[in-house]
Amino acid sequence: MWTRQHKQRNTGRLIIPSLCVAFLAYFGFHAYHGEFGIYSKYQLEAQTVALQGQL
Repeated sequence: MWTRQHKQRNTGRLIIPSLCVAFLAYFGFHAYHGEFGIYSKYQLEAQTVALQGQL
């Protein structure tokens, strides 16, 4: 009797982790560099100090 043998492919195992990495990288980048991100907060605080110095 003949049986079909299929090779196990490892590409399916990498789909979910790669999507998770892309998701975290996207939101991590925008959490730091975005309009309301950490870097923008530091720029806003520096601008606030400069404007209060002008008063």
